[in-house]
Amino acid sequence: MIQKSTYSEQVVEYLKDKILNGEIQSGQRIKESVVAAELQISRAPVREALLELMREGIVVSRPQVGKSVVSLTAKQILDSYVLGGVLEGFGIAQTIEQFSEGDFDRLTEIVEKMGEIAAGSRDLNELTRLDHEFHNTLFAKVDNELLVEFSQRSSRRVTHFLLSHHLKALYAPEIIYKRHKALLAVLTTGDGAAIEQHMRNHYRETGELMAQYGSDVFAG
Repeated sequence: MIQKSTYSEQVVEYLKDKILNGEIQSGQRIKESVVAAELQISRAPVREALLELMREGIVVSRPQVGKSVVSLTAKQILDSYVLGGVLEGFGIAQTIEQFSEGDFDRLTEIVEKMGEIAAGSRDLNELTRLDHEFHNTLFAKVDNELLVEFSQRSSRRVTHFLLSHHLKALYAPEIIYKRHKALLAVLTTGDGAAIEQHMRNHYRETGELMAQYGSDVFAG
């Protein structure tokens, strides 16, 4: 059961967790009645949650099919990662001077936790969550509404979210840790041009691997 106060918000998080963990795959249909029965609630908050996920671009609705998690081709995967790297790199390069010592401490803490997980080869779901937290922390200071909106429609919100549970098939935990450690090292230099280029490379590399991994894994 979930708390009664914020049903639709909690249903959104419930569905996102299932997508993030790979329990709901790209292209898979989501039935209001099934989700409502799982959570022992009415269908109304489930409907509201699905509408929110549609606004975020994570769920699509098709005539005579219903609502399902968006599916992606290999080209769409690569294109969205490339675009995500361009947008995130630009946004961070423009705001890096606003980062405080506390911000860098937080990023360092996240990377250190990644290192602990990599060393123990445990809790890979937590490693995925930390990856999201790292990038969300980087982008938090961007106040350009159009940039945020476009970025959310690329790998930061949709593709990165949908496919992050496949990272363990592409990168060993040690590699994920080292990639973010290298990224943090560039960030601490405060060099906007270097940050922007590194972020583009960071995303493109993952996009190429994701696309190569097989669009049949992601497409419905």
